[in-house]
Amino acid sequence: MKKLIPLLFLLTLFVSPLFAQAKESDHYMFLSAKVSAKIDNEFHRIKSFDGKKLTLTGTKKQTRASGSNPCTHIASVAVSKVYADLEDLDYGFSSRERAYKSADAISDMVNMQSAFALEVSDVGVARQGAIASGSSEDSDAVESFNNDIAKLETQSLELDNMFMERASGDVEDSEEAKMVDSVYGTFSVTPENDIENSYAVIVFSFDDDSARMRLKGVRTKITRAVPVGDLKAGVKKKVNFTNTFNTRMARNPQFDVYLYTGKGMPIATSISPGLKKLTVSQYEKFRKMQIERAKLRSNT
Repeated sequence: MKKLIPLLFLLTLFVSPLFAQAKESDHYMFLSAKVSAKIDNEFHRIKSFDGKKLTLTGTKKQTRASGSNPCTHIASVAVSKVYADLEDLDYGFSSRERAYKSADAISDMVNMQSAFALEVSDVGVARQGAIASGSSEDSDAVESFNNDIAKLETQSLELDNMFMERASGDVEDSEEAKMVDSVYGTFSVTPENDIENSYAVIVFSFDDDSARMRLKGVRTKITRAVPVGDLKAGVKKKVNFTNTFNTRMARNPQFDVYLYTGKGMPIATSISPGLKKLTVSQYEKFRKMQIERAKLRSNT
């Protein structure tokens, strides 16, 4: 019976408009997510957000909305009267591990160049000593000095090439997979109504080449809840974020953004999957279905 109710509902949603021009309601249907945040090594469903901390179900403790705090999510169908345009979405990936390696390469290069400069200085001192002595070997010393300088210049060029390989070689991984442990990006939100203490859930999914064998073929999903803040009707607000996680080898990345009010209610956006404006009749049927499902849950 539980499986039949959603199926019948979907059928009535898409069949009924074929027979009549129904009046639109002010509600949207779309695919959203039920999100849980981690606290004390356990995940609890997010209930609300006060602008700084998330309130969770099943615990009196709160946790910050942060790009480093792990979350999980389950896709779910949502209906909401709240709508916002979400645009200017841009994101990229980086690796702190690669940055550390590049820093090590720079340090090694500085040390090598210092040693090179010292060696050049030693050769110059030897040459000046030979000339000052008035020795008959003066011309040989000059020639030897010139040869040594040529060799050192060659070594310097090799060191520069080595530095470039070490500093950038790890960054340019194969096109098949990228070493990543950070996702950074930005997007803009323009709501139709004022919204207090809103927050966003960022989901970065990818094929993980570093996953254990039993998880091969299962896409990895990194979910984070980040603050957005108060939104004013008709006013565009830019949001920046940086999410961090353990190093992974990522291929075929996908990026999703879900918005919520401070009370934890999903917000329909211009990029919400399956976004559909409901008719009055469809919305009433959806409400009835929710009531029926609530009754079934209470009886089990």
